[in-house]
Amino acid sequence: MLEALAVDEEEELNSVADSLDHIQWNEFSNRQQSFTFTGKSGLLMDLPSDIRASEVFTLFLNEKLISLLVTETNRYAEQKLQQEMTEHARLNRWKPTNSAEINKFIELMIWMGLVQTPLVRC
Repeated sequence: MLEALAVDEEEELNSVADSLDHIQWNEFSNRQQSFTFTGKSGLLMDLPSDIRASEVFTLFLNEKLISLLVTETNRYAEQKLQQEMTEHARLNRWKPTNSAEINKFIELMIWMGLVQTPLVRC
């Protein structure tokens, strides 16, 4: 079911992206008038009662996006490694990342946002 929702959403995003190609952009001239939101807020789809948090997570960060993060992170590291740095720079110990590591990193960042601590030292 989640795959069908993701496919429907991707098709909708592609449709929106196609329509954005024909937009005429103009310079911002003055303050825009405020408007009241009249749509339905909140989750706009029914999810199964037995859905797991990890399944909901993949609706937002699917394998395609995680793969892109892996590729671009590794590309950025390779570019940085081409630059001159000191012998003991941390970047000299760089190892290419992978999907599992990126997933763990994102999950850790979310968890750190949820857990209140007095101070985080790096």
